[in-house]
Amino acid sequence: LSMIPKKLGQRKIPKWNLSEETKESPITPDWLIDERLFNDSLNKEKKSYMAISNLICKMGDSIEKSRADLLVEHYNKGDKTLAFDWHLISLHTMRDLLINRGIPEDRIFLFDSKNKSDAEKHFSLNSDTLPSIGLCSDSLNEGINLQGANVMINLDRPTTIRRFEQRMGRVDRMNSRYDEITIQIPIIPEDISSHMNDHLTERL
Repeated sequence: LSMIPKKLGQRKIPKWNLSEETKESPITPDWLIDERLFNDSLNKEKKSYMAISNLICKMGDSIEKSRADLLVEHYNKGDKTLAFDWHLISLHTMRDLLINRGIPEDRIFLFDSKNKSDAEKHFSLNSDTLPSIGLCSDSLNEGINLQGANVMINLDRPTTIRRFEQRMGRVDRMNSRYDEITIQIPIIPEDISSHMNDHLTERL
């Protein structure tokens, strides 16, 4: 934000060295030729970037904290929880938030393509029943059975129905040792959500 000048003032059109043919072309924008229109466009662009910058400055970590609180709630209930997120960096951030909230480090597991087999060790049908949290990247969406967990939470919003069903299928299996499985997806404000809400609801 500090890099955007407070006052752009008047600017001269840069020396484009446009050919006459280009200047007369119907696809050449008027602001590329007219200095007044050029400055108008420049100021509009500045306002757009200022608006974006202001929105970025207002962004906080309330969403991540609320989802960390949800994971802690399930942990305190004695659940074995799997939490999926497409962004690996988000999983590392979530791990730090959980540790700061008092969850023992040895009960928080972060799984990606490099240690996928470890997930089966801690969340397979024959794994322990101690409360624990498995933070999973999309590499665990398929090809692995994790029915030792009784809760699956999407920390992000699955971009396709197929991805959501794949994640859900890690825990919702015929030979689960639980009578009830909890599946949760994040709530996204209506003004930025897509038709995915309706599609997911219909499939559920």
